[in-house]
Amino acid sequence: MDDASHTRSLPSPALIQAARDALRQALAGLRPRMTMERDGLVLMALEPVTARGAGASDATPPYLLFEQAVAGGTVEVSEIGAGTVPSVAAKTKDKPVVIFAGDTITGGKQNRFINISVWLSAGKVTELPVTCLEHGRWDPGHAARFGAGRKADYALRSMVNFQVSEQRRRVHEFATAGAPAAHAFAADQGEVWAEIGRREVRAGRRSGTAALHELWAAEEHDARPLAAAFPCPDGATGLAAGVGGRLVALELTNVWFSRSTRPDRRPSESSSPSRRTTRWPT
Repeated sequence: MDDASHTRSLPSPALIQAARDALRQALAGLRPRMTMERDGLVLMALEPVTARGAGASDATPPYLLFEQAVAGGTVEVSEIGAGTVPSVAAKTKDKPVVIFAGDTITGGKQNRFINISVWLSAGKVTELPVTCLEHGRWDPGHAARFGAGRKADYALRSMVNFQVSEQRRRVHEFATAGAPAAHAFAADQGEVWAEIGRREVRAGRRSGTAALHELWAAEEHDARPLAAAFPCPDGATGLAAGVGGRLVALELTNVWFSRSTRPDRRPSESSSPSRRTTRWPT
């Protein structure tokens, strides 16, 4: 990609400022709940400034997260007809469902990555743009339905998000000239497959079907001690991560985390990391 085309793909100053304002507003209502450190990695659990009222943790939101909906049978994701790589169908029942960009689905004819965040209205069938995460399998005899997989890592989510943004820009340019706006939210499938291949080489592991989920499963064992060292406190609604005194990641949600969504591990246990207050440059 040349420098000029890369420049055209950048968001406008107005969009950048709007994003900064939205982030500033969201952060203004949060405060640190617990700060943990181990091996140079600092994690800060965030909670709302306004404390919950009695029983607030039991309040039922007007929607379900995708993983919850799949587990409860209130959403079904399936191949469309005989199957097509860049799209699947999601059918909801009596409640809306939120599916996020970077969520993954397993099964069907091949595992897929959800390209964009979508609000799935209740009682509707919605076509979802997806990207294949399993180059070596297209199983015509496999069940057409999918289960919920793990959320993709930040690096892959960033890659696909950039690719989809580029595709949207190109579609907009061609649509202005009268061309059809097909595959408006597609990623670069070839580059995603190439990235999976590069990861397999780095890990020294190969999947028989080039399935990224198999690589993730193999690496999960290595990450367990570090994950266990950072217990998620009740009431947290976000997470900030820092390395070397700098903020490197931030994720917010309006869903309350509780012991029912994580291993029952207390911060006071001897293997817990040290806790201290950390300030990162803004």
